[in-house]
Amino acid sequence: MPYLIQFMHPAGQPPYHRYSSPLPWNNINNPHYRKFIQNKISYVTTKNSYPKEEDLFFWGEWEPSSNFTLTSLRHPDPVAINTIPNIIRYPGGNLHNTDPYVFDSNFLYTNCQQMRRNSPTKLQKLPEGSLILFGSRINKHFVLDTLFVVQSSFAYQANNLSSTLLSRYNTLRFNHAVIQPLATALGTTQFTFYIGATYAHPVQINNSFIFSFVPCSDHYFQRPVINSPYINHNLSRGFKSTCLSHLQILNEWQQIVRQIYMSNLWLGVAVL
Repeated sequence: MPYLIQFMHPAGQPPYHRYSSPLPWNNINNPHYRKFIQNKISYVTTKNSYPKEEDLFFWGEWEPSSNFTLTSLRHPDPVAINTIPNIIRYPGGNLHNTDPYVFDSNFLYTNCQQMRRNSPTKLQKLPEGSLILFGSRINKHFVLDTLFVVQSSFAYQANNLSSTLLSRYNTLRFNHAVIQPLATALGTTQFTFYIGATYAHPVQINNSFIFSFVPCSDHYFQRPVINSPYINHNLSRGFKSTCLSHLQILNEWQQIVRQIYMSNLWLGVAVL
């Protein structure tokens, strides 16, 4: 049976006031950050529309260096627009990796919260069709930045991920942003590598299809509040798991999509 996972990660943005652009790679002594990112995105505006491509904005995690431009907005901290380089190189050292990774038309989840006190968590054994709601607690509510639908998975060690798998599922940029920092910190630890269902390759439930996405727009927006019987708005860290039937998973996915559209946002189905 699939699970719905409410996955909590830190809500804060980088301390832009300390830096001039470009922002440096985030060190593991800091919390993970959310960034407001501008990128070419393939998106849909209704569940059945054919995807369009446009430069849009979304909230996500990108721990390597990024160029940024400060805006006059404060919610409550200064908001910056980040652009992501096409080529990066992991310089070595104790630096955060990016997880989940939603770039290069991929949705990949590789390690975060999969170990606790040296033991694997439930997040290492999520079946196909599970929903992972990556988000944060802001103003006493759960807000969403990435909806991840599990399509398939395999066990791996970061320092022993074969070149065949790397070339099949990701890019050189992914290798430097995710795998190499992880291999430096926890190279011999076993994790589960999740491949997210995409608009082009969705998960089918009955006669309907579900896929991963990031809420996006052509202008600034605050991360959308998501309500569900399975979401705990008081949760600020860790994760909450609920085992559901496939039909319940389909209903939850559809309800979340409705809430995204009611927030006047679109579904970013591939960050290019």
